[in-house]
Amino acid sequence: MVLMEGITHFEKLNKILISEIKNIQCFNLATDISSLNKTIDKFNFEKIYDQVLDFHEFVSDNFDFDKIYKENGKYNILLNERFKTKESMCIKWEKNLKRKIPLNKVCNDTFALRVVVPFNRNTITEIVDKQFSNSSVKIINYYWKTKSIDDGYRGIHVYLKNNPRCFPVEIQYWNREDAILNFYTHEVIYKRVVNGEISSFIEEVNEYSLALRRWIEQIPEKPNKLDKSFIDFWYEQFTE
Repeated sequence: MVLMEGITHFEKLNKILISEIKNIQCFNLATDISSLNKTIDKFNFEKIYDQVLDFHEFVSDNFDFDKIYKENGKYNILLNERFKTKESMCIKWEKNLKRKIPLNKVCNDTFALRVVVPFNRNTITEIVDKQFSNSSVKIINYYWKTKSIDDGYRGIHVYLKNNPRCFPVEIQYWNREDAILNFYTHEVIYKRVVNGEISSFIEEVNEYSLALRRWIEQIPEKPNKLDKSFIDFWYEQFTE
């Protein structure tokens, strides 16, 4: 019963997110930015980031954060938002400049939401696929198809783009198992990678991260008589 109530609330939350994201994607980029499909070498970074800041301001004014956070804790759902910093965006820009990646792919997470739920990957996948099955949504499922170089990252990314004149919005979906590993790799590994501190042994670091993923997936299920699993206990230490 508790599980079903949690799933029902998760579905309700997704409906609210879809509605709120449609509201903020009424934002329109400056008229001289003719298309987000052009490659980033055609644009000036500073000018694009000015547009990102305008979008952030629009989100802050028009996104009902109180509405989407209501009652999530009751159902053990963690939701938080992230506005991409200039430093982070600059790193991504420089990384993709020579590859001539389109602007809409480089700026697909200028505003992002993360949802962590106490469900298994099959449940998350089923619900996300059902609720986001339309042409204005791109879903990348890192449960079924890993990154080209597998570093153990798992989760589902949904990119919503209802307006071709607005930046896409990203939603990341993780379960608690994902969160434990992803929190660690982001804080301890990723931040040092993007700063160039450990690029010389990145292969070794990726292998370590993947080994952690394989280890955490082998943690046994708790006996029914225990109230809390090892994963739940460990996850709560991260989020207290």
